[in-house]
Amino acid sequence: MIYENDGKLDPDLAAIGCYAECIAIYHPDITDDEMNAAWEKAKQVHYVDDDGTLNNPQGFVNILGYPLNLRLDSNGSSHYPLDTPLDPETMHIIAQWHNDATGFTHFVVHATGDISRAGVTYDPISGGSRTVREGVPVSLRIFDKV
Repeated sequence: MIYENDGKLDPDLAAIGCYAECIAIYHPDITDDEMNAAWEKAKQVHYVDDDGTLNNPQGFVNILGYPLNLRLDSNGSSHYPLDTPLDPETMHIIAQWHNDATGFTHFVVHATGDISRAGVTYDPISGGSRTVREGVPVSLRIFDKV
């Protein structure tokens, strides 16, 4: 399993790549080397901004070769409210959390559809992030399994 704080990921990826890591963990056996290679390719094709923000999540999915499609609303947004009906059988569910005390935002996976601290099934920070421990979920990113 890959973690930001395992010391094996690209420094930029480890610093702010939690969204990409939550996508990649769809296949939990992905290695650090495979993740680093996918991230490097994403940077080369400009799916990652200069500040390290993943600007093309579907492009990143395509680099990984995963059978996932990023769900977009009628306005083209990938941000969904927390009360969106969820089906973990047909969706890869990623929640964005925010901690007002630190100002940090962080992404985690909720494979069961339970959008609570207890429902986090993968946190890219080994041992769990302060953002999830002290923060609140604010929105969802949903990938349909195809």
